Amino acid sequence: MGLEVYFKVLGVTFLLLGGFLLLVYFFKRGRMQAFSKEGAIRIKDVRPLGFKAQLILLEVKDRTLLLGLSEKGINLIREWENVKEA
Repeated sequence: MGLEVYFKVLGVTFLLLGGFLLLVYFFKRGRMQAFSKEGAIRIKDVRPLGFKAQLILLEVKDRTLLLGLSEKGINLIREWENVKEA
């Protein structure tokens, strides 16, 4: 009886671990698609400025945004309108 319970516990443990790994895989896969180049928001460049500060250049529809990111929050530094060449 002791060996049978051991194998059941081991089987359930592996089943839970496999389910957890599948969940992590699908979460990462879905998250990466959110940053694809086909979306409405594109991250053009990220530059670290220090320990907890960054400059982020975003393209949103027909605008380009320069954002400052720090531990105090996110600030819009500059905004440009994209000009489409004919």
